[in-house]
Amino acid sequence: MKGFKHWFVPPVPPKGDFRVQGIGVRELMPPCIIKRPSGTKDYLFMFFYDPVLVDPDRPPRYVPPESFKAWEPAVPQHYGNPEKRWLHSWIHCDGAFVAQILKEARLPVNRAVKVNDPSVMEKNLLDLHEELTTHSPPDADIMRDLFRVMLRRLARAAGTAGSGARVPDRFMALKAHMEANFTQPMTLADLARRVHLSVPHLCSEFRRYFEVSPIELLIRLRMHAAAHHLSNVNRSISEVAELVGYPDLFYFSKLFKKRYGISPRAMRNDILARSPPPRRG
Repeated sequence: MKGFKHWFVPPVPPKGDFRVQGIGVRELMPPCIIKRPSGTKDYLFMFFYDPVLVDPDRPPRYVPPESFKAWEPAVPQHYGNPEKRWLHSWIHCDGAFVAQILKEARLPVNRAVKVNDPSVMEKNLLDLHEELTTHSPPDADIMRDLFRVMLRRLARAAGTAGSGARVPDRFMALKAHMEANFTQPMTLADLARRVHLSVPHLCSEFRRYFEVSPIELLIRLRMHAAAHHLSNVNRSISEVAELVGYPDLFYFSKLFKKRYGISPRAMRNDILARSPPPRRG
């Protein structure tokens, strides 16, 4: 993708609680350091694709590639790479809405954080730029929504959203595997091997990240699917049980009643009772 920068004079929209002064996506810079001792009057949000200096430290300290930093108004800005070209995406904006969403997203300000995913910022900046340049006037609610989503995604990617720990990729992949294959035979040993952990360690870490044990999640997935299948009255209850991974009808019924408070037969009867009578020709 070819990089660009676009300054809006006056800011867009001219009034309101969220105004955009400029947007840049994948802007390539020559070897240089940008130094603004008094900062700017607006907020600056910037994603760096390459190692850069972001503070006038002594000795100089480079932040790693795929780092992000947000500067508040009037905070000194010092960033760049004096030795080689560097790539960055950014937005200058201001308004009460910006401060509100920063606080809501719990995104750190005035310090660099590792993000690891350029698309988190790029996609929303491109969508916001399109809204600002192809619609007159731009929709203020769409502008706010795109900005809010961008900051919340950045906070999540940086591991600063909410109070819980950031879920490692391998556990997200494991959860996705369970959601896609829950009808298949699945043991704790199988799941533990996927993330290269012992079974006890898997269970403790899984509960820490998802607030549920692997087996409880598996049962929830199966019972949810079973309740859906029961609405199809052309399937027998034993067929539904096998569809969601339980060849033992008695065991399936026990788990189902524990989950929903009624048996699969009672739920099926309730569905039949609420069905409209057949139309007569």
